[in-house]
Amino acid sequence: MPILPDVKIRQLRVDLLSPPWLPPRPPLLTPRSMVIVSFSVVNVGRGLSKQIKPGVYVNAINPNPPLGQNTVVIQKSFPLPSLAPGTEHHFDVPFKGTELKRKGVKRFDVVADPKHLLPETDESNNTATIGA
Repeated sequence: MPILPDVKIRQLRVDLLSPPWLPPRPPLLTPRSMVIVSFSVVNVGRGLSKQIKPGVYVNAINPNPPLGQNTVVIQKSFPLPSLAPGTEHHFDVPFKGTELKRKGVKRFDVVADPKHLLPETDESNNTATIGA
């Protein structure tokens, strides 16, 4: 059996960065609000993963779009650098809070190696989801 890489998503989270506010008012989505989707792609395989482009998709999902429209309302694509076994690359992906609200985004899907450019030991662990 060949020695192959295996990339997967880890530590996926979403943070809201808002302009300063004072308690007890919670932060609101304003034109200056930013939502940051943070995660790492780690090579859990035994082989070196080559650099790929696209390497990662971050999809903002509206689970109930208007009839005939795709659930992916925003897609951002990033290259993935070469990863030695046991190493990772971190991503912080910004989105405008008001755009997410306007487009009905309730979930983020992150996909490593979306075009299956890397031969891997496990192709089923390349996706992570956060949200409704």
